[in-house]
Amino acid sequence: MMSAKPERSGMMIVQVAGLVRAAPEAVFDAWVIPEIRRKWWRNVRGEGPTVCEIDARVGGRYTIKQLGSGSETANINDMYEWVMTGEFLEVERPHRLVFTWNVNNPGDPVVNQRVEVMFHAADGGTRVEVTHNGIQSTELRDGTKAGWESMIEHIKDVLGDSVSQ
Repeated sequence: MMSAKPERSGMMIVQVAGLVRAAPEAVFDAWVIPEIRRKWWRNVRGEGPTVCEIDARVGGRYTIKQLGSGSETANINDMYEWVMTGEFLEVERPHRLVFTWNVNNPGDPVVNQRVEVMFHAADGGTRVEVTHNGIQSTELRDGTKAGWESMIEHIKDVLGDSVSQ
């Protein structure tokens, strides 16, 4: 599921959802435990982050650094180091994460966007819903949508059929 709709001042919202065949606690933990996040946070070449630091508490911060070229339309070197940082605004294990999202995008820096991740127990596992607010362009919206969809697929690959956890 994805939707993109205008937010304040022309900003857009992306919503992506997927079913992960694992218990809500396991899926939540995959987002906040660096050793697990490194396994599913992959670039388009399947490489994990070079840095993954997460302090998952209200006011805590995260930093993820990763090499990659970004979108096909962007003229960015394959070895560009993307730096994603932010602060946790809400942490409710195993139901909800809310954090700010900042990225050193060379053409269009991303500053203090808001991401909410909801974890709902569902038949067969956990329904993960990602809502990303404050996207300033259609190119960033499209890349954001593709990125979150890809990450949900990677989580599925890493957690497998661990519903009984």
